[in-house]
Amino acid sequence: MRKGKVLNSQLIIVSDKIRSGKTTLLANWLKDKNVGGFLTPDLNNFRMFYDILKTSFLPFETNGFSEDVTSIGRFFFLNSTFLRGCQIIVDSIGQNLEYFIIDEFGKLELMDEGFGPAINSLISNLLEKPNQTTYIIVVRDYLVEDFLDKFGLKVVEWEEF
Repeated sequence: MRKGKVLNSQLIIVSDKIRSGKTTLLANWLKDKNVGGFLTPDLNNFRMFYDILKTSFLPFETNGFSEDVTSIGRFFFLNSTFLRGCQIIVDSIGQNLEYFIIDEFGKLELMDEGFGPAINSLISNLLEKPNQTTYIIVVRDYLVEDFLDKFGLKVVEWEEF
């Protein structure tokens, strides 16, 4: 697992392959820290949404198509949970947190869907005026270059997480 520092270390990318333990690593790492944001762990073979500050779970992945669902590949995700994640991201701007985790930036976000609109807004805000919070965004290894290109960013330094 590696992490890349971006924007004067105000943004950290955590990256590795699919199912490599990125979410589990962050869940263990955040203990005893002033952290907000969300994780998307797999529980009982379904992706869930964990609100870190509220220490509560919301359903995220579902097993069928409906009006409130976005599909990507063979997966179906609740739009209402994407909206909740976006709201948490937007609300983080200006909060007094040491760290804020976004799990994750994927194919949907690359197309400005899913958590994409809020991530776009956040990075735009960080580029304009620095924030005291360090943002940690999980990005799959094969999307790191696309993520950096999308926002015109460069990794200053890669290191093991």
